[in-house]
Amino acid sequence: MTRRRLWRPLAWLAVLGAGWVVTASWLLCKGLGRVDLFVFPYDQWLQLAACWRCMAWTPHSLHVLSHPLVVFLVSGLVPTVLLAMLGVMSLLLRRRRGNMLVGATMPLYGQSELARPPQLRRSGFDVG
Repeated sequence: MTRRRLWRPLAWLAVLGAGWVVTASWLLCKGLGRVDLFVFPYDQWLQLAACWRCMAWTPHSLHVLSHPLVVFLVSGLVPTVLLAMLGVMSLLLRRRRGNMLVGATMPLYGQSELARPPQLRRSGFDVG
């Protein structure tokens, strides 16, 4: 495997992983109502992931959706679903592009063939 073929997927993996962490951290801070905590290096989700077991015992209001554990789980689930959708879309586009390249040998305007002598005569061409 060449270096370019090796580094390109690794670079994409690093970019997508960093994007996932930033998105999950922003959703977490937004869900907790503390957007002021969303500062560089944007890894708030990872910091809270270290103590997710403690959050189940955190006293909070009776409203389930505002509990930190629910916000934590949803903020991790949303970027995961988005990345899965992006992966499926890229595979579908890659497959479609592959089919388009296979179809490049086909005529541009569908199935066509040369005109036969009777068709040429009807069009006004003199065929000998």
